[in-house]
Order: sequence, then C-alpha cells, then structure tokens
Amino acid sequence: MAKMKEYRKYYFTVEGETEQWYLQWLQNQINTEPASTYKVTLDCPKQKDPVKRAKTLIVTGKTDITHIFDYESDEDVHTTQFQTALDRMKDEFDAISFLHTFKSEFYLTMILSDI
Repeated sequence: MAKMKEYRKYYFTVEGETEQWYLQWLQNQINTEPASTYKVTLDCPKQKDPVKRAKTLIVTGKTDITHIFDYESDEDVHTTQFQTALDRMKDEFDAISFLHTFKSEFYLTMILSDI
C-alpha cells in the first residue's frame, strides 16, 4: 500500500492571472509527481495589495506569504505601482510581523526546496 504524503499549504498573493496560472500549474505538477515528498496547496488569489490579504487571512502561528509581482517597464505608471507595493509592505510589516512575513519575488522563478 502506498504511503500517504504529508500535506503542506503555502500562501501567496499574485498580481495577475499569469502568475496565478503558473502557481496552479506548479501545484498540479507537484501533486501528480510520484516522487514528491508532500502534497501541497498553493493558496494564490489575485491581490495587488498583499497587506490587505495578510490582514484578512486567519491562521495560527507564524505564516509566510510570498507576493509575486513583476516590474512591467520604466513607464511612470508601472514604476509607481511597483514602488507602492514595496512601500505598502514595508510600512505595514512591523504591525503584522508577529503573524506574517512578506517575501517579494520579482520573477516567476520559484524554488520550493522542501517539496
């Protein structure tokens, strides 16, 4: 009889559909891989403001939330959006750091080393 895999849940916020589709694809790849150590859920709603998501997430203990967003271009609208997201996370970090840790990923390359 096959050994049941341990369950792990990872929390993300993503800026757009492309990032969300990637994480859903990655979850499927991990969960269908016979050699994977864990069965995972990559909780990844579209949310441009990760602080808003962190404040509505109900979890016990410390939780890491990875916000995936990209730097679109050097146009004013894109640089402002990018900087606003960084500033918002920085401004709110101290207030909610006891429950949540933010990690900003600038590329869609992720390594989930314990999976």
